[in-house]
Amino acid sequence: MNVVLPSKPDQVSMTLLIRARLMLEHAIGHSHASSSIDRMIAVHGLDNTVEYVLRIVARHVDIEAVTGKSIETAELAALAGEVNRFLNERYKFALPYFPEIKLLRQMRNLVQHGISDPGAELDRLGTIVERFFNSTMERVFGLKKDDLRLSSIIVNDLVRNYLAQAEQCLDSKDWLGCIVASRDAFENARFEKIKDSSLRVDATPAISETSQRSRYLSRFFGRVRDELEMLRLGVDQSRYDRFRRYLDHIPLDRGPERMSAMVMQRDWEQADALFCYHFASGVVVQWERAAQEPLYELPSSSPYDIRESLGDVDLTGKLPGGCLYAGWDAELQLIYAERSLKNEIGKLTPGNKYLKKYSRWLNGHCEHESSREVVLMAVNVELVTNNPPRWEIILEYHEVVQ
Repeated sequence: MNVVLPSKPDQVSMTLLIRARLMLEHAIGHSHASSSIDRMIAVHGLDNTVEYVLRIVARHVDIEAVTGKSIETAELAALAGEVNRFLNERYKFALPYFPEIKLLRQMRNLVQHGISDPGAELDRLGTIVERFFNSTMERVFGLKKDDLRLSSIIVNDLVRNYLAQAEQCLDSKDWLGCIVASRDAFENARFEKIKDSSLRVDATPAISETSQRSRYLSRFFGRVRDELEMLRLGVDQSRYDRFRRYLDHIPLDRGPERMSAMVMQRDWEQADALFCYHFASGVVVQWERAAQEPLYELPSSSPYDIRESLGDVDLTGKLPGGCLYAGWDAELQLIYAERSLKNEIGKLTPGNKYLKKYSRWLNGHCEHESSREVVLMAVNVELVTNNPPRWEIILEYHEVVQ
């Protein structure tokens, strides 16, 4: 393998480099704190960042395949020496700050065993690792530090924009803003996964039926459905619970429809923002990587114009996704709606009779239409994304027998 440097990393290496940048920023953040524990964490983080970058470089130029040597278990000094020798021989340049990064492991060992507190040395070490990182990115990968954003590898435009917003908030130390943007990225990525979910379809009758008996029982079934979906989608439940806990503390003015919120009993901190960003971005990357091609491609648009309404409410403008569930004695409609349609549906009253209309049009001509009188049995409304505001709505109605 003859790699010409600098050369852009593949998606796997790009993700690893982004992780390395986050490790570096985490270490620098601890280096500015005053406690000895923070300084210890900072030194370990700087050391880990250097080793992580060296292994990514080794993977990028395929050192093991070219040389036949195994560097998997090499400690930092030996790893740095092997990578430096390879770059010198093949590309005629040396690792930046090579002597200093070899000494970094010695400093880390002294700190780890409680023999030394880096103190004033920490600023110098942090500067060296930052310069090593920036120089390596440019000379090996042709990248600048600001190119290393997880948002840059996300396919979904809306999700990518919210992740980029979270990253900007991290840079400006707007910790709450980062958490809100991370929430929005996660919710929009999740919406793409659940809007046609068979599990959601199957759970719809149970949620609608129990809502007519007890809103607490209905809420329980909804929670079970959501947790099963997260398990099916490979989300770590304990981390998801902590993420939800943070979201519960977001102030009311950061969402379109919230009646209550927990009050944060302290100032928002960098660790809060980093956890939410890491959780949301990690799940989004995981979902996009796991996405599979459909068995076949459906037409992008139908030649037919379908129009439907319930009473005075035009349901034609509902968002993609959902289903129509026809049972023995009732029909349920699971739809996703923006604010205007959600508000119109809110004017309907369970127990009242309404005219349900359906028509199919082609080239401006009505090919089929039908209408029937139904009794609206239940309406369930649940917010599924804060930005943009979207609601999941379950309508249950029985046809009036003449």
